Amino acid sequence: MNYVYCSDLKNYQVLGTFLELLYHLKVVKNEDPIPMVIVGARDAKKIPNLKSFLSEKLGIKRGIYKINNEINFNGKIEEKSVALTGKITSIKELQSLEHDSINIGTGIASSLISKYRCTEPDLNEINKELNLYTQQAILFLESFQQTAFNNIHKKDTIYIYNGRHYNTYPQSLFCEKIGCNILYYERTNYWQNLKIQKPRIHDFPGTSHIVKSLWENTGDIRKEQIGESFFERNKSNQFTNNFSKKLNLNKDIISFFTSSEDEFASLDPRIKLSDIFVSQRTAFEWLASWAGSQSKYTLVVRLHPNQENTCSKDYSYWHNHSCKNVKIIPSHSSVDSYDLITRSSKVISFLSTIGIEATRFGIPSIILGNPMYKGLNAVYEPTSTDQLTNLLNNNIEPKNKKNTTPYGYYNLKQGPSLDFLPLTGLSSFENYSDLLEIG
Repeated sequence: MNYVYCSDLKNYQVLGTFLELLYHLKVVKNEDPIPMVIVGARDAKKIPNLKSFLSEKLGIKRGIYKINNEINFNGKIEEKSVALTGKITSIKELQSLEHDSINIGTGIASSLISKYRCTEPDLNEINKELNLYTQQAILFLESFQQTAFNNIHKKDTIYIYNGRHYNTYPQSLFCEKIGCNILYYERTNYWQNLKIQKPRIHDFPGTSHIVKSLWENTGDIRKEQIGESFFERNKSNQFTNNFSKKLNLNKDIISFFTSSEDEFASLDPRIKLSDIFVSQRTAFEWLASWAGSQSKYTLVVRLHPNQENTCSKDYSYWHNHSCKNVKIIPSHSSVDSYDLITRSSKVISFLSTIGIEATRFGIPSIILGNPMYKGLNAVYEPTSTDQLTNLLNNNIEPKNKKNTTPYGYYNLKQGPSLDFLPLTGLSSFENYSDLLEIG
């Protein structure tokens, strides 16, 4: 059996992608998916509308629908939450929190980090919210476990959206425990495609194997053209439209492009984001130290536009650094990132797509993390600080830009298209949030 798990009927990204996946499985693949909907009290009144919608539009008559606070919990949930979180003072401590021998802390931490756009939110200041998230994580997990014990077997497949938050990460661990097949789903390619895969959505090293496999096994005679078109389109994405300022710096530069930290600050600990550094910050601090002893190059750090709206603590860390021979380009700057690439002797990145785009511009590119395009021989991939130092201190040639096309092809062709929206009568994907409204 194929079960499609959904835990949020309000968030348009979650609900919309859930419905798109059901459509793909039912209509396109002619399978018989079973919706497995477990929601909080907030969404309880939307369940009848969801049942009617699925029956009318997709012919899906059966499903599992539960409200997480209907379970019989032994003792008061508030007391249980306080007992679990009472001595937790940091995100690192929170990430180890367990309930019923299942880790719930990693998902709670990820949800709080995403909500506050802060990699280290003050848990004392948000203690009430921490306890609410913990209560919900327990309730969702208990409901899921009961449902899974009654319905899911080892031969079955369960689809889980994203898989890194308080109401999905513990569920993924429980599914691993009972041995059923797990597939993760998300929307991608500017909401034009479904991403469905066995590695976790944020398991970039695991996904890199899919990038290569898709390229090697496709029979698409247009794959080169399609792969190249991704990079042309990406030059005019949402972050580059209004960036036209040229960097005024008459020095030889090596540029470092950062990524949004909150998206990968609390992931499954088995995911290895870098072979060299613990985090993007430790990578930056190492680079800043290296730059301080340089006479040839200046390190220019281009902060990701998404970092403009982070919490004051994270914003201050990146924007207020004062290091010798390091120039920070703030997140709100209108400096053209592509002009900065062409001005650079070398480009460094952690997980950013800029890393592989630099190769398209004929610039030597070095990655410090494990992005999805690793292993294509499209960028330099040092595995130690000694190797990195050697790459920085010596002249190196750019990689062959043809090696970038598999990544471009993957981004545009990695999954089925989102075809259900036009059949719903909704004008845009964002309107999925209004689909089940009462009255």
